[in-house]
This record gives sequence, structure tokens and C-alpha cells, in this order.
Amino acid sequence: MSYQVLARKWRPAVFKDLVGQDSVVRILTNALKNNRLHPVLIFAGPRGTGKTSTARILAKNLSCPEAYPRFKTLKSDKASQSEKNINPCNKCKICQDIDNSRSLDVLEIDGASNNGVEAVRQLKDTITYLPTGPYKIYIIDEVHMLSVNAFNALLKTLEEPPSHALFIMATTEMRKIPATVLSRAQILQFHQITDHLIYEQLKKICEQEKTKADSSALWMLVRESQGSLRDAQGLLDQMITFCHNKFEVQDVSDILGLTDRSLLMQTVKNLLEKNPDQILKVLDQLQTKGGDPSLFLQSLIKEMRNLLLLKRPTADSLKNLIPLSEQEKTRLKEWSKALSSEDLHLLLDMALKGSWEINRVQDSKVFLEMLLLKMSEAPYIESLFEKKPIQVEENEEPETRSSGEARNSVKDIKDTDVVDLKSRQALSGVPDQVRNDEDQSLPPRRRGVRNSESPSRAFSLSQSDKDQVRKGEAQNNKNVASHLLKNHKDIQEHVFIQELQSLFKADILDSKDR
Repeated sequence: MSYQVLARKWRPAVFKDLVGQDSVVRILTNALKNNRLHPVLIFAGPRGTGKTSTARILAKNLSCPEAYPRFKTLKSDKASQSEKNINPCNKCKICQDIDNSRSLDVLEIDGASNNGVEAVRQLKDTITYLPTGPYKIYIIDEVHMLSVNAFNALLKTLEEPPSHALFIMATTEMRKIPATVLSRAQILQFHQITDHLIYEQLKKICEQEKTKADSSALWMLVRESQGSLRDAQGLLDQMITFCHNKFEVQDVSDILGLTDRSLLMQTVKNLLEKNPDQILKVLDQLQTKGGDPSLFLQSLIKEMRNLLLLKRPTADSLKNLIPLSEQEKTRLKEWSKALSSEDLHLLLDMALKGSWEINRVQDSKVFLEMLLLKMSEAPYIESLFEKKPIQVEENEEPETRSSGEARNSVKDIKDTDVVDLKSRQALSGVPDQVRNDEDQSLPPRRRGVRNSESPSRAFSLSQSDKDQVRKGEAQNNKNVASHLLKNHKDIQEHVFIQELQSLFKADILDSKDR
């Protein structure tokens, strides 16, 4: 067939065309300039990040006469060391043969189908023959598919390869490669391409292919590609074929079977406005169109996450974290003002728990309906950081409580003649058990009425005793106690002093207030 898919048509031809792999390009470029290229290279990374394309570009750099291989003699002495050309011409027969996998010096081997010891034995037989050019290059794709015996058979060749041989092994699962192989190679890690770079590349392709595409539609393709430029180019190729050089968001949703974007945005808006009736209408439209409840909920989670990020002050600088068009960002940012961050976190938590449970229920449609109704009727959350502290006046003593029960003020009993020791324990806020434990630490002769061996007793004060304290005739509480103890000989001294100190202190303070 004469038609060439976009992924092959727009395959990088030189190092500068590689998208999102600056570190790899820098390593290989410096290695070529300084003649420090390792004979065994491992390109590891996710799918669609340019591993095989980089291997072909490197092979053309080492084989093309117009590039800077060792056998190339510079025609002009004016060219300095830093100006040496390391890019292939992509026009000569050697470059075209490498691009079309016809070169005798560049052998591409599929590790999935040639994974046995016999395939490695054939490779070792051919590596001894000299190449027609400067190097004989072996590109082994999906090298992790080789068997353990095949890896072991290849170890000696990898450790001491011929001077004209170069091994480039590409893999998406480096953990499956034995450590004995990894130790004999130089590993170059290919990173997942950011959404922003993929969007720019798709936009460039649309301009060259004379295709009109809505920015929101392109962002939908970017999100579906999951960091793979090849996948994004394949989806774009499909959209161009279907829509005749013009497509929008609804076209992408229909062709790729994605969640209807308009229904999703209506759901988000109604959740923010706490409008369950409108949500039921959206669910009715979703069921009419045959939408997948699980897929719809996953898309809703991503939008709730975008709302939370857009609510942050630094949202404008988060280009790679929020894969949305500027129009969608502006709209969601305006909607996010309807709820606080705490409310959005609550909705996101409910959606995350629902996504875990939706695949375990018998009827996912009913589960989605009840979940969205519950989210739309969720209560508002008041932030504790926004509450004002309670102001206490100078002359006002803040009320204290013990064990969840209100404590009576000491002033309320200042005129009471009879005070029970159990009431004193409640007023002090110390549990009986703790007070008894404290008494147990005292000598037996010093233990008070709180001791289990000596039950609590009550004592009374006459009005004259109180008047004596209020008039200040005694110098301190202990003198007062000693003076009054003559009339209360039936009570132990230390208990009498302790209780009078507490009572008299309250009475004196109350007198001063008056």
C-alpha cells in the first residue's frame, strides 16, 4: 500500500526531532563527538517514547557518509571540533536502507519471536563477518522476551564484542533482564512524554496535514495516549480518516467510545451547585446513550482532581499536571469558587470509594445513580482555620469542664455551710481513683478521709468562723485552721487544712470581687 500512517510518516529522523528525551539525546551526542560510545546499549522506557527510532538514528549517524563517523574526513579545515556534523543526511542509499530495514549492516531482531538459544547462536555466527561500512549494528527489540538460556548464551559476546559490533537492546520491562546482562551494558532511560509536549506535536501535525481540530478534542486524544506519542499519532490518524480533516470533541467521544464530555461537565457543575434533580436528568441521558458507568465515574474523578488543582494559587504554572485546554481551565476555575477545598476533597473521597466498589456490585448503573445523589446532597464543611478564637474578658474567668460535664462554679457554694468531700472531688476535676492513688502514696497516718480505710466525713463552719476569715483577722489559712480546729477536733488536721484552704481562698476572692 502507498499510504503511510502518521506514526511512520512523522517518525524522528534526527536527534533534534526526538520529543521529550533531552537527556538521552545529550548522552548520545556527546558520546559520538568524543568517541566514547559504549558497545552495548539498553534503551528502557514505556511504549511509544522513541526507543526504536533513537536506535535507527544512532545507526544512521554511525553509517551515513555525510554524518561524523570515524572514517569521514572533513572537507574544510575551517570546521572546528564543536561544529562537526553528527546528523545523517537521510537522503543517501545507506540512510534509506536503514529506514526501510534493508541494510545489511543494521540488523533488527524481534526478541519475542527469536527468543531461543538457536537464534543467539546464529547471531554469534554472523557477528564475526566484517560489515560493508564501519559498524555492524544489532537492534534487538523487546529484548526482555529472550529466554534465560538465550541471555546466558549471549553473555560472552556482550562482555567482549568485536570492535566493529554495536548492540542496541530496547525493552519496556527492564526488570525482566538478568543482572548479568545489565552489568555489561550502558542503560539509557526513556521517560514518559508529558501531555503538553504531545499536544504541541499533535497540533504541529494537524497544521502540516491541513486538518482543523478543536483544542479540547486534541487534549482528549492526549489524555487517552497516556504519555505515548505513537498512540496519540495513531488516534489522530483515526480521527482524520473518519472526519475528513475536521473534528471536534463530540466526534472524538463517538469514535473512541469515550465518556460524553458535555454530560461529564454538566455532572460536575450540578455537583458543585448541589442540584440532585439535574443530575438525574444527566444520568437519564447517559443511560440513553449507553455510557459505561465505571468509565463515567473514572472520568468524573479526574475532573474533581482538576478542580482541586485549579483552586490552588499556583494553578496557572501547572501545565503538565492539568491536561486541559485553556478554555476548559478557565471554566473549571470559575466553577471551583462555588465550593471550598474541604468540600471538593469530600466529593473526591466519595468518588474514589465509589470507584473501588462499582466493579463489585451487581448493577453498576444503580450504584452510580445513588452515589451521585449522595454526593449532590453532601453537607457543607466548615473550615476550622476560618473560625475566630473566643475572646475572654479580663475580669472573666473561662468556664472549665471535666469529663464532659459542666462543673459548678465555686462561687455558687460560697455561702454553703456544709460541704461534702465528694463534691470537692467533682469540683477539682480529678477522678476519685486518681485522688485515692495519690493518698496511697502518703504514710498511713497522713492518709485522709479519701482513703478506703477512712470513709469521707463532712464538717460545718459557723457564721462567726466565716466572718472571721472575711474580716482578715488571721494572717494565713493555716493560722485560721489552727484557730478554728479547736471547735472541730473530730476531724484530722491535714484534711481540715486542705479543705479550708480551698474554701477560704474562694471566699476571700469573692469578697474582693464584691
